[in-house]
Amino acid sequence: MPDLISRLVQVHVFRKKTSGIHEYLLLLRSRSDPQYPGMWQVVTGTIDGKESALEAAKREVQEETGLAPLRIEIIPYVASFYNPAADSIELVPVFAFEAHPSSVVRLSEEHEKYQWLSYESAISRLKIQAHKTALEILEKTMLKKE
Repeated sequence: MPDLISRLVQVHVFRKKTSGIHEYLLLLRSRSDPQYPGMWQVVTGTIDGKESALEAAKREVQEETGLAPLRIEIIPYVASFYNPAADSIELVPVFAFEAHPSSVVRLSEEHEKYQWLSYESAISRLKIQAHKTALEILEKTMLKKE
């Protein structure tokens, strides 16, 4: 039977414009990256050693974007997928980080480009269903109240 493992995090970074509209940060993976080259995605990464999922999420956002969160939310969704190489089911906690509207993004070598996008534009660019599902929950249930 496959093991249940949680080694990864997914983080949706957003900002609220003065107009009240939310924009979402998407990152374009480097074309030289062997896994998903040239694909738009949210911040993702591995939980290292004994760090918590939240600690990993904060570190990954800092490493991949240089941003510090104004606010952190847990999206009530756990992404999952089967990893045939490890015969494991991966469970991925999902977070939302609010960035200051004037924050400057500093990309790591993992990504070549970034864009702040409307919900509709972000959904259409994302290819991984778990990223789309979490973004929909964030936009339509969590941020709709604001």
